[in-house]
Amino acid sequence: MFTANNSLNLLIGLDIARTASVLINDRSSASYLADGEIVALNSVDDILASGATIADSPFIRIVQRSGATARTSELISSLRIDGRNVVSFTGQSFSPSQVQIYRIGYVGSGAEDIDAIDSNAYRLRIQYKHDKEIWSQQSQIKSYYYTSDASATSEEVARNFAVQIGNDTSSDVLAERRCNDAGVALSGTLTVTNNSRSVTSSAAEANAVVGAYLRIGGTAITDPVYRITERISSTSFTIDERYQRASATTVAGETITAALATAALFGIQLEGKALTFTVGKFKYNQVAFDLALTNFGTTVITEVQESLLGRGTFEQIAELEYFAQGFDGIIDRVGDSSPALRVDATDGETYDVLGIKWFDTSDQNIISGTKPSANECLIALPDGAAQTTNLLAQLNPWMASLPRAFNAVVV
Repeated sequence: MFTANNSLNLLIGLDIARTASVLINDRSSASYLADGEIVALNSVDDILASGATIADSPFIRIVQRSGATARTSELISSLRIDGRNVVSFTGQSFSPSQVQIYRIGYVGSGAEDIDAIDSNAYRLRIQYKHDKEIWSQQSQIKSYYYTSDASATSEEVARNFAVQIGNDTSSDVLAERRCNDAGVALSGTLTVTNNSRSVTSSAAEANAVVGAYLRIGGTAITDPVYRITERISSTSFTIDERYQRASATTVAGETITAALATAALFGIQLEGKALTFTVGKFKYNQVAFDLALTNFGTTVITEVQESLLGRGTFEQIAELEYFAQGFDGIIDRVGDSSPALRVDATDGETYDVLGIKWFDTSDQNIISGTKPSANECLIALPDGAAQTTNLLAQLNPWMASLPRAFNAVVV
């Protein structure tokens, strides 16, 4: 949930180079500011010269063009930035988001296994830590149970828990099995559909029988395996768990016989799913969870990687853009009647972000004196964009000349 104790401007650039001899005051010129281009202006609203200092320009503004057609495009501007009152100048490079992955038992290498205990009551508990619904601030706990038979195997335990979790439509994790048996290459390639238990092959598969396993997605022992529960034909099969990944064709795979699977090492990989994201409705987040095992004996949990939101992702910039337009007077942003807002954040893009904070001391009051207001301008530029170099060539020298003498920003 966003909150603010200062006014906020957000400018979003495109992955372009700086226009040669760029102009800001002639829309008919070929050198007019390009769509998605961002420049710093000096105190008289000309282009701030690279290397200019506060002595040259006591104030600056940052301006972005939004719109492909010059004549009808919009110029989005920061408030006037008073060099004497700038308190912060920062930059953050793009950092990717990361899903959480934990593995139980076999991890795709080594000798770890799920401890097979006869007639044992296993319990697997997942406590979700992310806030799935906007403003809910609630955690969710999911518990799964399995009692093994009198001749337990790790395959049996992994199968039952993976199927329970994988077929649970309210689960926020993918549950996939890993097996250390090398398997036998398929005759053809597979077609799989997300959320479906149906699998087809481009060729007849003699070894794909009920009870055998299909390794789907590749031929490495790190690729997931699914157990065949029905052989509809030599090219069509039903697996015991809904396919967890994206729909695909011409997918490589292998078969593992039931006997070899019973004797193999098995593990379960739990991986956070992608959550629904819709600007203004479903906020950006990543699945995060705690995992606890009860009565699993010596079974080991391997923490492969933790959940990270990243920095400068499309989702974060899109949410900031939506929020920041409230400072432009667009406050009716909830419900079906909400207006169409400006959208400059590009889906799939990754951003470096520059930040400037300053105080506006222009609000004078005869009785109580100056009432400075806090302001912030964020500038999102595609990671590696050529125009970033030009903008920093304007900002870094000017910021270094200010009373607080800020260090140069590098992103």
